[in-house]
Amino acid sequence: AGPGPDGALAGLALVMAGRAELFNTTDGSWETLGYLPQTFGSLSWVGAAVGPCPDVKAKTLCQVLHFDREGLLSTLRKFPSESAQMIKQVRRHNGSQLALDPAMPQVPAAAVGRAKSNDRACTKLNMWHFQFCAGCDPAFLEKLTDAIEHSTLPPGAPLLRRADDLSDFMVLLFHGSIQVRMKGREGHATRVDAPVLICGWDHTTKVEATVQGGGPCSVDRLPMTACVRLADAFPEETRILLNRLMAYQSRAESQRNIAYWSAAAALRRLGPFEESTGEFATEAGKLIKIEVFLPGEPIVEEGAGVDSTLILECGRCNIEKRSTKGLWTSEHIAEISDGFWIGGVGGVCGFAGELRRNATVRATTACKVLRIPSYDLVRLLGATP
Repeated sequence: AGPGPDGALAGLALVMAGRAELFNTTDGSWETLGYLPQTFGSLSWVGAAVGPCPDVKAKTLCQVLHFDREGLLSTLRKFPSESAQMIKQVRRHNGSQLALDPAMPQVPAAAVGRAKSNDRACTKLNMWHFQFCAGCDPAFLEKLTDAIEHSTLPPGAPLLRRADDLSDFMVLLFHGSIQVRMKGREGHATRVDAPVLICGWDHTTKVEATVQGGGPCSVDRLPMTACVRLADAFPEETRILLNRLMAYQSRAESQRNIAYWSAAAALRRLGPFEESTGEFATEAGKLIKIEVFLPGEPIVEEGAGVDSTLILECGRCNIEKRSTKGLWTSEHIAEISDGFWIGGVGGVCGFAGELRRNATVRATTACKVLRIPSYDLVRLLGATP
């Protein structure tokens, strides 16, 4: 798999042994390769696409291994465990989390903020998340890059992890396709092709998504634990990132008519709205405002007026009540998580005793909250009795 018809290396070349020199396009000099093996070509090992391959010439007898680009990527996708181990090695080697799909957007490597001295300005990385971090602290981008986990899933594997210790706050399917169905309705499956971004979803939902037969899928994940660490070190950047991801998800769902993880679908999972019509759900979805709360932030505070109803779609919170033992102390009375309806139907209709919040709800993880103004929802209920 040597040079292609245009003279460019059509894959990956590993200089294993011997003495070779690399042409420095900056000053026109030839530099001796200081250590071996070194890699050259359209991939900088895994997932890093580069510009024109620099000229390399042998000074002595050299041993060189050539890998075909498509063959290498295809092999990695067929062996998920080996793929995961290789990517871990990439992270240890150059501190970057890279994607395997060459069709992903390419962003200058200098934006990573920690390119090595022998990197060329033409180096580009397949890092989809850069566009969501525009204007953010470069240190945040570095930590986020480390936090994102890449995996390759074989056919039949579930897309969404549900175990507490593996819970994901964000999942991006960027290669392949999945089958989505509701539990109990196995005969009604929908095929959804990449890209699919899901940021903050109810882990108790009955929606199942499995990898479509015919080939593995490439997936990037942001675990909840990593999201909490990012929020602790970079609260504002984390909020900006999550808001942008959720806004993109909402637009994509609307354009592609994928409603499984939409705000309207979350509303229909609540008891009083389970049998509501599709028309009502669509109109109600237009009223919903998606909000992000980071650990330690109050979602509602005890004694505040009730002007909206809220759905905790994803995350965990503590419920606190003012303590009778001290004026400025509070007591933890319960914990809530995915799918909890904050305020309930009383908060929607303004029943007696429900005009003020009777407890504080405080986020303990990153939380995705859906807020619906009570007045607007009551008006919609009146228009669609």
